Amino acid sequence: MKIYRILAICLFAFAIAACSEEKLGDSIIIDSNEEQTPFDIWLTNNYTNPYNMEFHYKWNDIDSDVKYDYTPAIIDKSIVVARILKYMWLDVITESAGINFTRGNTPRVINLVGTAKYTTGSTGTVTLAYATSGMKITINKVNDTPDHPTVDWLTDNWLKTIFHENSHIWNQKKALPEVWPSISSSFYVGGTWNETANTLNMAYKRGFVSRYARQNESEDFAETLSIYVTRSIYGIDDDTWAEILERAKPDPDDEDTVQGIDGSEILRYKISVIKEYMSTVWGVDIDDLRETFERHAVVLGTMDLTSID
Repeated sequence: MKIYRILAICLFAFAIAACSEEKLGDSIIIDSNEEQTPFDIWLTNNYTNPYNMEFHYKWNDIDSDVKYDYTPAIIDKSIVVARILKYMWLDVITESAGINFTRGNTPRVINLVGTAKYTTGSTGTVTLAYATSGMKITINKVNDTPDHPTVDWLTDNWLKTIFHENSHIWNQKKALPEVWPSISSSFYVGGTWNETANTLNMAYKRGFVSRYARQNESEDFAETLSIYVTRSIYGIDDDTWAEILERAKPDPDDEDTVQGIDGSEILRYKISVIKEYMSTVWGVDIDDLRETFERHAVVLGTMDLTSID
């Protein structure tokens, strides 16, 4: 028995010695005490301190949907995106509505992912950005961001979506006018909004700014407000606000036209209701918000977005 005990002790000691000599690679665990990079310091000064907002660009499984295959965001592209978001989103809202409004009514976390989020099947979609419980916005496909993107590119990809998700915070905190759900109640289609039968032209003719707006009254509000603000004159693949109004007009030769329905007039009424709501409930002039967005868009083209100096 003593011999077995001695052998066991020797084997245990050998195992410890072997482990102590093994070289381990760098830890994949994020160390909160690691030395801050110049970009980390810039984020602290431009996001954390003024807005009490976290900006996650380093990979963290907790921040991502494990059902999908993702690639982490490249740091150089993260810098470009961080500068764009600050100037074309947070600074726009702050300049128009005040910093206290921005601090209290924007998400608390921004999370960047390198690749897009794809769903498969006959109704497959690409998710470029999405919100989680109104507290976190995840931006996908960061690694495809050009170093000097046009506002058209940004709006078509994820800038409109950022304003869309932020709009949800506003209507979730303070209820929309009672009239809002009834404006298009007969044309909402719920979860079937992305089926091929619901074409963009069909949505326009019924008074919606997009196919997605037909899901429910909440998405209708967020889509209408965000497109009104960001696509006043911008958009390559997507229509501008004026183009949407033109295409929404009834046409007797168009099979998507509904008798007695003028989609353009419905959209004008919707935006008037939104303006009244944002003004009386929030004290925000969305025409001023729109004009501020346009001014910033002009300046964005002159900025070096790759630098944080």
